[in-house]
Amino acid sequence: MYESKAIVSIVDADYLRRYLRIDDDSEDAFLEELGRAATENLEHRLKRHVIARNSSDPEAVCTDKESVPAALRVWVGASVAFAYTNRESDSEKSFTSTPYFERLIDPWRAYK
Repeated sequence: MYESKAIVSIVDADYLRRYLRIDDDSEDAFLEELGRAATENLEHRLKRHVIARNSSDPEAVCTDKESVPAALRVWVGASVAFAYTNRESDSEKSFTSTPYFERLIDPWRAYK
């Protein structure tokens, strides 16, 4: 059963720096926090964990970070890119996933 405890980010700061085209590591802690938040949002949308929390997590997409599907990493990267780009925005913008990004994650949704 899905519970949003002990979030394990499916991407690391190195991946996010490449995705965002950032050359230095001065914001790694912030990027990792955004990665955890985006992973939590993804798991909420999928209604299951991406990476199994323990051996009794049979509904998880995979068992370790190395086997996370590329489409899920790209979705998290896009979500982080939005948050990173709009972090100082005083508007009420919200992340609206495009149909393309929603279709990326469709195969892993748990429809219950």
